[in-house]
Amino acid sequence: MNIREKLASRAQPYLQPGEEIRQVFPAQTLSQYLVALMPILYYTGIHRIVVVTDRGVLVLRTRNWWPYLPAGGEPLARLPRETRFGELDGVLWGRVTVADSPLRIARRFHADVAKADRERHHFRASRASKKMAVADPAPDEAHGRPAPGPPTPDTAEPA
Repeated sequence: MNIREKLASRAQPYLQPGEEIRQVFPAQTLSQYLVALMPILYYTGIHRIVVVTDRGVLVLRTRNWWPYLPAGGEPLARLPRETRFGELDGVLWGRVTVADSPLRIARRFHADVAKADRERHHFRASRASKKMAVADPAPDEAHGRPAPGPPTPDTAEPA
């Protein structure tokens, strides 16, 4: 089982019924260079799990000594699906701001972040089309029948 599958299975309890995980990736709140200088910081609660679903983006806190295991309780943040992460650059790590918190994401997960950004347009468009489908066509017009209105001379009933 790879890291993405482990993170996805561990994030399941935080999802709403019927919610589907699209991407999941780990992140950390401190600079990787600071962690390299003081390795003990790696185990002090600086890790997060970012879960991108079809309905939103969740940021989960992790346990201090287990960076890929959610700490339990409520998610740190639940953001709308339209949340944009933005471009990641950097040789080894990219930096984004999520829920007013800077997060560093390892290069091997940059493709997941880019895919989440690309898909956000898809979900925004599908939500808009669902709203339009509900609001736009009148039930009779959708089936080829004219909408109810005042009678016209050719549709008026004989007296």
